[in-house]
Amino acid sequence: MRGKRTALFVGLMLIVTACGGSNPAEQFLESQDGIDNVDIDDGTGSFSVTDDEGNTLTVAGDEDELTITGEDGETFGAFGGGDIPADFPIPVLPGSNVQAVIETPPATLVIIDYPIGDYSYEELVSFYNNFSMEAGITVLGSTASDTTPRVATWYLQTDGADYNIAVNDAVGGVLAVQLSANLTG
Repeated sequence: MRGKRTALFVGLMLIVTACGGSNPAEQFLESQDGIDNVDIDDGTGSFSVTDDEGNTLTVAGDEDELTITGEDGETFGAFGGGDIPADFPIPVLPGSNVQAVIETPPATLVIIDYPIGDYSYEELVSFYNNFSMEAGITVLGSTASDTTPRVATWYLQTDGADYNIAVNDAVGGVLAVQLSANLTG
């Protein structure tokens, strides 16, 4: 169910935001296939969703951070912050600001940014290019754009893992980096 959860909750968050967390929003969400029950706390904006198999997820937070938690209390999604898993296989330079960590095993997506001035776009591209050239990592492809805003991407593979890296130049006053690892092995 986890693979479907991320897509479901991104849609749910947009719907709840648009509907203002009202009872019509609950009714609309409960009318969707696979959704059994939705409870929206009008005071906090948090909500929980139970699918027709009895699995429950809770979305809670404030204007700075939104967290998605499973019924066992395990957090597998944090928007506006979060902790990069200790075993995340793609390196991160010091000084990053974590914007989102989304774990839907076997995949993990980490979105970070760096204030302009801490690193340059060229330094980040060089760092991730060097990582992609390490022994044991197969580069399936890479792209680089010289148009504004510039972006560089890498598609990498090791035994049992696929990695994707994207470095974006000067997006909203920061250097934005998306890192994903799909550990299928």
